[in-house]
Amino acid sequence: MSSIGLGTSDGHSTPIAKEFGINLDDANEMDEDEIDLENAEVHVPQTNATNNNSEVRNVEDESESHPFKRAKKSVVWKEFGEPERVGNSKVWKVPCVYCKALLTTSKGGPTTHLKRHSDKCVQRKVHIQQQQKLINLLPSDSTAGSPSSGFVSALHDGKFDLLKMREGIAHWIVMHEHAFSIVEEGFNMMLKMGMPQWKSVSRHTIRNDSFKVYEIEKNKLKEKLKNVDRISLTTDLWRSKPQKIEYMVLTAHFVDRDWKLQKRVLNFVHIPPPRKGKDIANCIFKCLKEWDIENKVFTVSVDNASANDSCIQIMKDTFSLTKRLICGGKLFHVRCCAHILNIMVQHGLKQVKSIIKNVHDTVDYLNGSEQRLKKFAELAQQFNLKERRLVLECKTRWNSTYEMLDCATKFKEVFARLALEDREYVYCPTLEDWGKIEKFLEILKVFYDTTNVISGSEYPTSNLFLSEIYRIKLLLDTSSKSSDDFVKGMVTNMKERFDKYWGECNLLMAIGAVLDPRLKMKVIEITFPKMFSPDVVRENIHKVRETLYELYDEYVNLYSPPLMEQMGECGTSTNVCGEGMRSTPGLLEILQAVRSEELTENRQSEVDLYLEEGCYIPQESKFDALLWWKEKKIDEDQSKEIILPAL
Repeated sequence: MSSIGLGTSDGHSTPIAKEFGINLDDANEMDEDEIDLENAEVHVPQTNATNNNSEVRNVEDESESHPFKRAKKSVVWKEFGEPERVGNSKVWKVPCVYCKALLTTSKGGPTTHLKRHSDKCVQRKVHIQQQQKLINLLPSDSTAGSPSSGFVSALHDGKFDLLKMREGIAHWIVMHEHAFSIVEEGFNMMLKMGMPQWKSVSRHTIRNDSFKVYEIEKNKLKEKLKNVDRISLTTDLWRSKPQKIEYMVLTAHFVDRDWKLQKRVLNFVHIPPPRKGKDIANCIFKCLKEWDIENKVFTVSVDNASANDSCIQIMKDTFSLTKRLICGGKLFHVRCCAHILNIMVQHGLKQVKSIIKNVHDTVDYLNGSEQRLKKFAELAQQFNLKERRLVLECKTRWNSTYEMLDCATKFKEVFARLALEDREYVYCPTLEDWGKIEKFLEILKVFYDTTNVISGSEYPTSNLFLSEIYRIKLLLDTSSKSSDDFVKGMVTNMKERFDKYWGECNLLMAIGAVLDPRLKMKVIEITFPKMFSPDVVRENIHKVRETLYELYDEYVNLYSPPLMEQMGECGTSTNVCGEGMRSTPGLLEILQAVRSEELTENRQSEVDLYLEEGCYIPQESKFDALLWWKEKKIDEDQSKEIILPAL
């Protein structure tokens, strides 16, 4: 039977069981005929009627003298126990549940003095602190709390670390590019509700915390780069239109000791005018010095601006003086493949400039009114088209132009119907225009796919590039012989740009492809005859092979122990070797020459062994060249050092 309530004479509801001193468990076991809800009388067995009646009278007498029959509504009563009478007097006191101190109280009296005591009670504060330690802030996922994840809770060692919380907030602001003022817009109130010990912070405090986080992460990256032998750099410049300021970003690409491709933005700096090649070179040198990696640069990738060409020449001359360049600088300058593809596509877009403008204006016209979009959706439904979304290009990104045109071709019938029903719509392309767009998209699709492969920053390695450029070359050669004047004229301009930038052999791209165990030298033998004229094919193939050997030999000499160390005690003219023979400085030079020749022949045989082995045929379509080399378990340091930066 559930709990029972009864209205008392003073209008308040109290439980019957408590009012009459009946145990609730016993009351639940009673039958319904034992409790009369209408008369509120408790019926007891007749055998013990006298004794039970007397007990009820005693309880009633005591309850009548108790001044706290009504429920205590103030929250302060949670901090105190039940009222107790002092002797036979009419004075009642309540004990503090923490320090056990007795405070006077009365029926209907004020509770201000109780709250005042509760706020000052030392034992209560200690109890709250102990309870705070028990709060369990779980990580957002199952791995965040593991030691390997790097996650550190703000609650550790039995203490709540406010600084760790502020550090987490700084990471959150930087990660999502929030304004520092976000902490002053209800953020502090939210944390205060969840963590009473939280102390409010201002935007200035969080700004300083964010700079501290930057310095911490910068030092971590510095330590990581100490374990990297070769780093490839990419740099780019652009102008901020609102600020009218030119910036340069410097990015490092390297393979770590776990054979994972890594990318880190090192610097984002302002370069004051006039921004000539020497200014860019000086800025890059300053950044390299700051990170202490000026002796680790393997390649530098830049776009095809004239200032970048002079910048690279200055850097190459400087590094040559300190003998820091690999292969005499043959691999140092790398032209950005994505930028070259962009130049080629832009020349192709000129052939359909007016058509692209009509499609752009069409999408812009429809997006300008909700009523037009509704009408467009209705027409698309009539043609049983599932897609209703239009894509508007970003004029600085040609791949968005491809996406806009590819999407628009699905709605060409809808646009034609819309032109009949809406007199204000005057941008509809003609049937001839749609035909040109479809032909152009067939060519642009190859560039689009290639750009997606090359532009990735986490997964692509240089072994993928040559095959993609080869695909572009075949497309241009085939399309340039087309009988369609429109296609032929468009491709001719694009082919001229290809021959300008990729008419010469790209050694780094070729070596990266050779280090793909699925291809080896076969990829050169297949692609070069299609990419170069017959009179330079064999010369370029020989150049790639010789550069591969030269690269390997340099790493052999770099990581092999010096001759003096190998000779041990024979390294000085005063030490005796064998039976009274001394090594003179002249003999050392001859020994060094013999050693270099012997080692070179031995090391070359290792390169030959790799090239002469059959190509690896993977069982799955997905293949990671770095993972393959990692599982090969190369023992020689020089073998690793040639593979990691080249890929």
